Amino acid sequence: MHMLADEVVAIAPEREKFFGCSGRMLLPCPSTVAAVVKEIPSGKVATLELLRSELARRAEVEAVCPFQTKQALRAIAEQTDAVPLWRLVKRSGELLKYLPGGSARQSSLLGKEKVAVEQTATGERVKNLKAHLVSFEVSAS
Repeated sequence: MHMLADEVVAIAPEREKFFGCSGRMLLPCPSTVAAVVKEIPSGKVATLELLRSELARRAEVEAVCPFQTKQALRAIAEQTDAVPLWRLVKRSGELLKYLPGGSARQSSLLGKEKVAVEQTATGERVKNLKAHLVSFEVSAS
C-alpha cells in the first residue's frame, strides 16, 4: 500500500549523520512527488538529489526520505505514463534502471527530447549533465 498523504517525522538521532542534519524529514506521497516531476520541462533532467532537495524546500523540512521517494516513484510508474519519470537521473547522470522499460526506454525518451545519452562502463548516462539540469523556480514570498 502506498502513502496517500505526505507525512513529516523527526529525523532519528541515529540517522542525523546520514542526512547531515537534525530536524524534520518528509515522507512524500506519490502525488507530491508527481507534482514536482511534472514541472521538469522537456529537454531537462533532475537528479534524485535535486528532486529531494526541492521537495524539502517546498515542505519546509531539512530532509526527504530517499526510500519513500523511490517508493513514490515506483507507485507513479505503476499508475501512469503522464508523469515524465524518464527525466530523473542519478547524481552522476546515470539512467534509472528500475523505471518501466529500464534504461533503454529512458534513453529513447530522453533522445526524443534532445538530451544526449552516452554509454559508460557502468551503464548509460546523460551527456553534459550540467547543461541539462533543471532549475526549479523559487518564487519571492
